[in-house]
Amino acid sequence: MNLRGNTEFLSALIAKVGSDEQSVARALRDDVGVEVSDKVFTLKNVPRTDAQFPFVMHTACDSCLGSPTSPTGQLNSAYEKLALDLDPQLHGTIIRIRTLCGKLLAISEAEKDSVFQEIQRIHRAFSTPRE
Repeated sequence: MNLRGNTEFLSALIAKVGSDEQSVARALRDDVGVEVSDKVFTLKNVPRTDAQFPFVMHTACDSCLGSPTSPTGQLNSAYEKLALDLDPQLHGTIIRIRTLCGKLLAISEAEKDSVFQEIQRIHRAFSTPRE
């Protein structure tokens, strides 16, 4: 468990929504975003989160990355189902883009340009109105 990360996250959440139990519970349920120090969650968790939980929009802590039934895992499953229900092409696009994003920390600066271009190409193709 990342005690320091959890403590900083909870402090930031309370600062944002207030300290009463219902506000904190609602913020956690609604996945309210907060800013935490870059030092709290190591960069190694970024590609791991992209690979394990492509539908969440945060970097998972070590504890969540250790279990598919963690809060992040549950949120990922719910968002994945939503994407699939809304549009199977959206679902596939998210997976392709997150897979590419997961590669960014492990490749050279020269290789990053081609990955960014591929991400932009996929995004443009998906954003083009379909019949």
